[in-house]
Amino acid sequence: MFLDVNEIYPDILESLSCLTDFLISIIDSFLF
Repeated sequence: MFLDVNEIYPDILESLSCLTDFLISIIDSFLF
């Protein structure tokens, strides 16, 4: 079984960036 990395990778990157933004906003709200 072979997964097409070109299709999956951008989705993972997008999810990670969204999650990171979310975490940063939470941390900001706690710190400031």
